Amino acid sequence: MKVVLLNFSGPVEKRLVQWLRENNMETTTLQTEEGKDLMVRMSDIAPDIILLNTVQTPRLVSTIQQFCDRFKSLIMIGLTDNYSRFIREKLIMAGLNEYMDINELVEKGPDHLRSFLLERDS
Repeated sequence: MKVVLLNFSGPVEKRLVQWLRENNMETTTLQTEEGKDLMVRMSDIAPDIILLNTVQTPRLVSTIQQFCDRFKSLIMIGLTDNYSRFIREKLIMAGLNEYMDINELVEKGPDHLRSFLLERDS
């Protein structure tokens, strides 16, 4: 499974990369500041899932919409360490598949990520 981490840095990025690799997932880290190059890189990588840092919500909404338009089967999961129902609704409306706390994802384990692919492919 190929996973892209978008807009993560520092200890959180390191923790997620380590967790994903321990669970045999190919991982790439990208930033929205890459602009048009972001879409090209996403096409080259062809990820199954993208995990998005939801700190920059206003900018993220347009990125999510672009991903929905361009990558129809991409699973998008927003991760946060400060859960907000308002932000969740805004990002889900933009096209996000799920919005959850980072710790919740790690607790649920890699099978939780795989379940999105199984649901998509059924």
